[in-house]
Parts: sequence; C-alpha cells; structure tokens
Amino acid sequence: MKVLIIGGGGREHAIAQKLLQEGHEVFAAPGNPGIAKSGGRLASLDIKDFKTVADFVESNGIDFTVVGPEAPLAAGIVDYFNARNLPIFGPTKAAAEIETSKIFCQSLLEKVRVPVPRTSRHDNFGNMWQVTRGTPTPFVIKYDGLAAGKGVEVVHEYKDRQLANQRLSKLADGPYVIQEFVQSPELSFFELTDGVDFLFLGSAQDYKPLYKGGPNTGGMGGFSPHPLLTPELRQQIEETIVRPTIKAMAEFGCPYRGVMYFQLMLTKRGPVVIEINCRFGDPEAQLILPLLNCELLPLLQATTKSGFLRMFEAQFKPGVAVGIVMASEGYPDDPKTGRVITGLDTEFSDAPALVFHAGTKYNAADEIVTSGGRVLTVVGLWSEYRQAKSLAMKRVGYIHFEGEYHREDIADEVLKVID
Repeated sequence: MKVLIIGGGGREHAIAQKLLQEGHEVFAAPGNPGIAKSGGRLASLDIKDFKTVADFVESNGIDFTVVGPEAPLAAGIVDYFNARNLPIFGPTKAAAEIETSKIFCQSLLEKVRVPVPRTSRHDNFGNMWQVTRGTPTPFVIKYDGLAAGKGVEVVHEYKDRQLANQRLSKLADGPYVIQEFVQSPELSFFELTDGVDFLFLGSAQDYKPLYKGGPNTGGMGGFSPHPLLTPELRQQIEETIVRPTIKAMAEFGCPYRGVMYFQLMLTKRGPVVIEINCRFGDPEAQLILPLLNCELLPLLQATTKSGFLRMFEAQFKPGVAVGIVMASEGYPDDPKTGRVITGLDTEFSDAPALVFHAGTKYNAADEIVTSGGRVLTVVGLWSEYRQAKSLAMKRVGYIHFEGEYHREDIADEVLKVID
C-alpha cells in the first residue's frame, strides 16, 4: 500500500521504518534524511495547508495517511480528510482536546471517577504568583494547551516559582492548572482504539527533564517495556482508566479513534493519570515499535471504524529497548542548528543500535546537519536492559556534532533493581 506519514521527527521515522519493513511504499511530509535513507520518499508539503496535503494524497494514489505530531490533529486535519473521504489515522479536532486542553482532560476524568491528582484551574499566568502563595511544595504547573512537552514545571522549592513563571509565560498567557505533585514510578501506556474497543500497544518510561532536576523537554530517552507492568496491572489500568475514558469521550459526542497515550503514576493507592496524549509519544514510539512483532498498518487502519479492532491482537518480540536522545547545544530554550553530524553511516559491529532522525536536514553541501533541539534517538535492543543500554551508549559515542548533549542515566533505576 501507499502510505503518507505527516511529520518529520523521530516518532515519524520509527513509524516509517516499521511500515517500510512491512513492504509498503512510504511518503513523509516533510520527513527527514533518516526516513529517506530508510527507503521512504520525502514530500515537500506545508502540513498546515490541509487542502494541499489532501490533493497530494489524491493525485499520488495514497491509500492511507498516518498523522504523527499533535499540532495537525489539534488543527483538524482528520476532520478535513474525513470530509473528503480520505482514510486517515488519528483523532478528530474535538477528540484531540484530550491532549490540547489539560482542563478538558481533567474535567472528563473527574466526571467518570478516573484517578487524577488534585488540580485547580486558573485563567492566566499573570496571577500565578498570588495563586501559588502558600501552596505546599512540591507542586506542578501546567500550561493548558500544546507546548511540545515543555509546558510543565515542577516547583520543588517556593523560591522556584518565579523561574517557572518566566518559562511558562513564554508559551502564552494561560490558562493553566496547578496540580498535586505525585512522587512515584511513571508509566507510559499505549492503547489503540476505534472509539469502542481498544488494543494494548506497549509500555515505556521516558525522561522529560534535560537532566535530573532540569527544565522539561520533549523527552531525553527512555526504556520499554516497563518492568513494573504486570498482566494484572495492565488489566487494572484497562478496566479502571482506559475503558471509562473511551466511553466518556463517546458520551461527550467526540468518539476517540487513534492511539491514546496515558501518562500514569504508579502510586500505592493505584495508577493515577497525570496526562493523556492524542498521538504516539516521542521518544516512546522509537522504543515500542521496534519491539512490535506483527504488522502495524492493519492495526492503524482498524481504528478508523468501530468493530474492526476487536479482530486484532498485538504481538511483541522478546527483549527490551533502551533509547538515548542526542540533543543540540542550547536545547530546550535556544537549540543551535546547522552543525554537521558525523558517524551516522558507518556500521559498528560492537554497537548494532537503531538510529532514528528527528532534528536533522541536508545542507547545501548535501551533509546531514542539526535542525532542531532533539536531533537523534539511538536505540539499543537486547534481551535485557543493561546490554540494550550499553549498545545504545556505544553507538552514541560514534556519532558527533558540535555541542551534542545526552543524558547518561537513562534506565539506571532499572539496572539498580536488577543488580
């Protein structure tokens, strides 16, 4: 089949690589050099211009479109494609509000008694200083809308409020929420749904801070599967969180079709939802998709109409994945771009890791250079976490660009447990 992938990050490279391995002809708009090197074809399209994208789909005989990032979903690309009877993967604009508005998501979950942290809602950041006066620390401040993973600040000490306000005020002037800080293991939990039925697609843990205690980013790495996710816990999450959420969305008049990415905290009183996203995570997609031991495209297609998804079951390869994000100097506030990347094409027998492109592009000399904050995700696959991380870290060591930064401690808590 011919498939168009919307987006150009590491998540989209992982989706493209999986679909290419399944034998499909893959286009990506705008894509990245990694997708091209994997065998995909890049389409220079303005993905904000839905008419141009839909016209490209029709004129090129594209059978199915997969939306990677949240911004086109929030802007209504699925609604536009549906109106033109073009098959597409992802939720409508109304359904995507489960990510695009923290306030909507919190209200929905509270109404159906899904466990969430205590939360208060506020109009704009201008009154944050007064609102948070006397609030016990630590607490979490979240911008209500989309912020590419950077709209969350954890205030560990009272004096940190001003810095948090400065960072969040750069995004917009509210609204925002103040949320109880939940200290417990975190779990990224993925389910496909057709609006009625759902299908488990994997688990992971990602690392949002640039470094421990640092500013939040889109994600600096992670591991999959999550070692704390037992079959019993998975069933508990699906019955007490996933099913009520999907049912509530349908009852609210915005049935959800696509992938739901639940960010959970595994507390002593049970799983608590801190956020729901309307698309595959990044870097989580780079971790869970290589572990998938069945075809991805039929699963994505089955979400577009109720009744089809129940006929499928995802299969997973034995083993684990550990991913390390290589970021640009200055990320997340002011990433430096245009720096030549070396060590991408050489095969290393001692580091057979996967390399997914995110913030890369070709320069005038046809060299691959940095073009964003998160540049690459390097993923090691093995039967256990220690060797998987070792493979990823070795491969990271062979790749160079000026000012490169990565975290050294990805998956360390898992390694401490198994020692």
